[in-house]
Amino acid sequence: MQYPLKFISKTDDKALTTDALTLASVVERLLFLDSDETLVENGFLAENSLADLAEVYMSDLLGDHVSQQYDNTFPSVAELLKTPAPTKALKVPSDKDDVCHLLDSDSYTLNVMNLERALRRDYYILDSFVILYCVEGVGRIAYGDKSELMRKSDVFVVPADLHEVTLVPSANMCLLELYIPTKEKE
Repeated sequence: MQYPLKFISKTDDKALTTDALTLASVVERLLFLDSDETLVENGFLAENSLADLAEVYMSDLLGDHVSQQYDNTFPSVAELLKTPAPTKALKVPSDKDDVCHLLDSDSYTLNVMNLERALRRDYYILDSFVILYCVEGVGRIAYGDKSELMRKSDVFVVPADLHEVTLVPSANMCLLELYIPTKEKE
């Protein structure tokens, strides 16, 4: 698989800013990933749904622990992001350049990245797919010797078998990063 799968959100993101982020607004913008009609837009897997890809690529897409936990199906974003307080504001510090941890739950980790310069992300240890949602700005997601354009409203699913990407903003860019953490063995 080895490349980020691109999706374009079907919601109106003009009103969404880093000042107005809530967990509910994030869920609303990522909910389209739950639809079987949502298709990959780039690369040789274009025109395939996440459900179909999870069935075929299993742990390569999802990660071993996610694949086992969700029985080789892509987890429902609506179920994954359930929370007692979905309207809670997500404070995005504007003075931070890099990764800022926003929320943790038993089922996911959500980070925000305010980028002014390139940032290399090593996802090897996660053993999970990663959803990257561009809230503001324009840039590229580089992997190996290739890259993909990333602009506001774009959503990329980085497969678990793609261990490293570099996020390269053209100017300021804000991304949300969502993944399922590995549960510690008791």
